[in-house]
Amino acid sequence: MKAAVYYGKRDIRVEDIPEPKCNPDSVKIEVKWCGICGGDLRAFLFGPDSHHPASSVLGHEFAGEVVEVGPGVEDFRVGDAVITGIRAGIGNDQFRRNYIIGGAFAKYVVKHKDTLIRLDPRLSFEEGALIEPAVVAVHAIRNSKITVGETAFVAGAGPIGLLTFQTAKAAGAAKVFVSESSPQRKRLAKELGADEVLDFNQCEVPKKVKILTGRGVDVAFQCAQQALKDCVASVRERGRVIVMAAHTEPVALDWRYDILYRWVSLIPSMGRNPEDMICAMEFIANGRVKVNNLLTAKIELGDFVKGGMEKIENGSEVKVLVRPT
Repeated sequence: MKAAVYYGKRDIRVEDIPEPKCNPDSVKIEVKWCGICGGDLRAFLFGPDSHHPASSVLGHEFAGEVVEVGPGVEDFRVGDAVITGIRAGIGNDQFRRNYIIGGAFAKYVVKHKDTLIRLDPRLSFEEGALIEPAVVAVHAIRNSKITVGETAFVAGAGPIGLLTFQTAKAAGAAKVFVSESSPQRKRLAKELGADEVLDFNQCEVPKKVKILTGRGVDVAFQCAQQALKDCVASVRERGRVIVMAAHTEPVALDWRYDILYRWVSLIPSMGRNPEDMICAMEFIANGRVKVNNLLTAKIELGDFVKGGMEKIENGSEVKVLVRPT
C-alpha cells in the first residue's frame, strides 16, 4: 500500500510499504481522511524529533472505518466509524506511546483498541478527522479554568487558534480577541465570531488589547510559537497564559517585571483526557464549534508534499485533509 514516509527535514516520500497486520487487542482501520497537523509541518521544516522519528509513517488526526478486529477486541466491530481517541482508565503516557507515531497517512493503520473511540454518527469522516485538533483546544480551555464573563486573547489564527477561540466562546468567554496577519486566516476568524482580529504587523497587539479591555484580558492562549511575549503582555495582573505551541527556539522573558511582579501564571497545555474527547466531539456535533470553515483543501496522498506541506508552509492553506485511499 502507499504511505507518506518521513525520512527527515523536507524529505517525505509517498512510497509502497507492507500492509499492516491486525494484532491481538488491536483494530485495523481503513483511513478515510487524515489531517496534516502543526507537528507534522514542524518535523518537515526542522527535522525528526521524538514524536516524529525518521523512517516513520506520519498521520494521527484521522477518521476511518474498522475492517478487522484482533483477538481480545470486544468493543469494536467491522464497519464501525472510529477516530483517534483516549478511553476512560487509560493513562496519558500509555496513550502517547500508541498515538504519537501515527501511521495514518496510509490506506490502512492498526491501532490498539484503547486509543480509539467511535465517531459520533452525526459527523462525517472529514469532521471526524478534525476532532483531534479540537481536543487540543478543549484541553487548553479546561486548563485555563476560564469562567463565564471573562475575556480572552488567542495568539494565532491557524487551525488550533481558530478552534481555541471558538471553544473559549462556547465555555462562556464574554469577549475573545485574536491576533493574525494572514488575510485568509483573519477573514476566517471574523467569520467564526472573533470580537476583534488584530494584525500584529499593523499594531502593537498588547497595547491594543489593553485599550479594548481597559486592563488586559483574563487569559491568553499562545497558539503561535512566536507570540509568547505578546500573550504575557496582554493579560491583566494575575492573568493566566496558556502555553500551547511548541517552540523551536528559546524565548526570552523578563521574569521579574513580566511575570513575578505582575503575578502572571504560565500554564502548559499538552495531552488530553476522555472528558476532553467527549466535549470536543459534542461541541462539533451540536455546532458550537465549527470545523468545516477551517478546511481549505482536500488532497490525495500523491499530492502530500506539494499540495499539503508546502502550501501550509507558504500560508495558502489553513487546514488540509489527505485521503490515503
